[in-house]
Amino acid sequence: MSIAGFLPRWAHALHHCTRALLIPSLLMVVAAPALALNPKKPLSDLMHQSWSVDEGLPHSTVRAIVQSPDGYLWFATHEGAARFDGSSFTVFDQTNAPALVGNGVASMLNMRDGSLVMGLRIAGLARYSRGKFEPLNAKGNIPSGTVYHLAEDNSGALWAAVATSGLVRIANGEAKLFTVDDGLPSNSISALRVLANGELWIGTANGLAVLRDGKFVRNPTGTWLDGASIAGLVEDRQKNLWFATNGQGIAVREGNTVRRFGKREGL
Repeated sequence: MSIAGFLPRWAHALHHCTRALLIPSLLMVVAAPALALNPKKPLSDLMHQSWSVDEGLPHSTVRAIVQSPDGYLWFATHEGAARFDGSSFTVFDQTNAPALVGNGVASMLNMRDGSLVMGLRIAGLARYSRGKFEPLNAKGNIPSGTVYHLAEDNSGALWAAVATSGLVRIANGEAKLFTVDDGLPSNSISALRVLANGELWIGTANGLAVLRDGKFVRNPTGTWLDGASIAGLVEDRQKNLWFATNGQGIAVREGNTVRRFGKREGL
């Protein structure tokens, strides 16, 4: 059963999955104001529903959620990938999908070709396409470590943030690793976002970088954000870029201006 119309109702239960999803969920609301909850309505008036291992999830820690083009929700967990049809889970792990080495899935991304790419907890990547899983192999350097974040640029290249090793670009069957030696502020990548203008923005434990004309540019905002620990990035419908940080609040870049929101603004 497809659940293309199920996602807005699901949003009310996201906070039951894992604390790791708190900031991304907040940024999803910023990016899609039509789905935002009425702040005047008490929580008691809202429907709450939660799912855990008792309902079929393979693990209670969920690292990522995506909705595939056919309407299913997919969950990345420490014990495999779970596909949800609105009523039950189908679990994929190393026993029925050998490409999911070590079971754990840390990140997911819908590709424009219709496939679903998964970053694994132990190392490497897997691709789900037309009902089959397969390893996503490439010639070159894909270091060992958890693949925490994924992004596809406008050329179709796949970018993968690998633990504390840096950023890997996979294109035409070849992989190349980029590190601080190539202009990144840190090898610990915490967020990836391809903007509408095609720029790839990278959030790290030590500020921001952007890929422009094939080169990484550090400190692209020229503000305090360029030394902050970045937790998330999202572009809204007005092309404003929002930043979630670890311990320093939220900021938004509107044109050349950066505004900051902290405790004084209600966070």
